[in-house]
Amino acid sequence: GFEDFSTPESPLAQVERALMEGAGGGAAGRGDEEAGAGGGAGSAAAGAGAEQVPSRAVVKARPKVVAEMERRAEERHKIREERMERQREREEQRRAEEQRVEEEKRQAEEREQQRIVAERQDRLRDEKRLRAQRLVDLAQQREKGRLARQFWEFNRLAQVWCVLQQVTIHAQEMGILAWHRYRRSLLRAGLSSWRAHFARSAAAADAARCGRARIADWGLRRHLFGVLLWALRLLAAEWREHAEVVREELEQSLLRRRLHSWRAVAKEVAFEKDCKATHQYARWLSRHTIRYWKQGAKQVALEQQIHAHKKLLQDKVSGWLREIDAGATADAAGQK
Repeated sequence: GFEDFSTPESPLAQVERALMEGAGGGAAGRGDEEAGAGGGAGSAAAGAGAEQVPSRAVVKARPKVVAEMERRAEERHKIREERMERQREREEQRRAEEQRVEEEKRQAEEREQQRIVAERQDRLRDEKRLRAQRLVDLAQQREKGRLARQFWEFNRLAQVWCVLQQVTIHAQEMGILAWHRYRRSLLRAGLSSWRAHFARSAAAADAARCGRARIADWGLRRHLFGVLLWALRLLAAEWREHAEVVREELEQSLLRRRLHSWRAVAKEVAFEKDCKATHQYARWLSRHTIRYWKQGAKQVALEQQIHAHKKLLQDKVSGWLREIDAGATADAAGQK
């Protein structure tokens, strides 16, 4: 009769029920003894002895049944615990599989988003680079045109200046040549006049000529030598002044050309430095922008992983609490 119970009982409940049944059997035996007391002391003693023998047999046989029941109850309890453990493991595996699938899906979505963002940034970077390249090419073309215009204007001015210099030098040379011819003609006219006067006065002073021939000849030579020296000094001074003027003009022209050349070279060097500085600033800006973007992406990914880990831990703790509550509820129902 004890083997057909649908709900297993705890060992303590089974022992208590067996003891209660033994106590009921003993009370029934004592009632029979009291009922048979009127039949006689011998019959009463015989009845009491007959009742004591079965009760001892029952007391000796019951522990085996109780032990069997306890063993079966423990086996059923172990089977139930094993089933619950397997069910719990299956639930955990299913949850882990779902979490893994969700994590893979989320990672795939993040990689797709990162790829889209990277492609967009690459496209924007290429567009900016092409735009900057066009602006640089346009600026270089304008600068080359401006430099070509300045070079052409400088060449035209230099040619005009050279022509003016040649005209001025030719005019000065012609002036100097005319002055030399004028002085020569003037000197020739003076000498011819003096000679004529000397020839006219020679007839009147023929008597004194003999005495003063040496003095006149020496005076003439001295005078001619002085005139020649004066003329040579004057010509040398004029030539020196002309040479100084020409030298100063040549130095000014050379200095002006050197200044123009130095300005052109300085402008080219400054432009090259500006271009290099702009290129270096663009490289520095792109490199630091990419590094800051990578750090931000790493930080976002780390925060997402921490959030997912926290959520996973919360889910595990909630599952454990629900399992504990379910186990406590099942134990309480079993005890009832």
